[in-house]
Amino acid sequence: MNGRTDYTKQRDGRVNRNEWESILGRLDVVVDEISRALGWPTRIEEPRDGSTSKR
Repeated sequence: MNGRTDYTKQRDGRVNRNEWESILGRLDVVVDEISRALGWPTRIEEPRDGSTSKR
């Protein structure tokens, strides 16, 4: 399945966390490839739950 098919299927129903993680992982790869092609710096990894670590 491609990204659009996955998203359309999951947009219209309930999905488990593993299915979403799979899509998010593939989107991360696409973002990284585009960033490299445009010469942008790599992104800083943050937790998926939105929390940030305090130093």
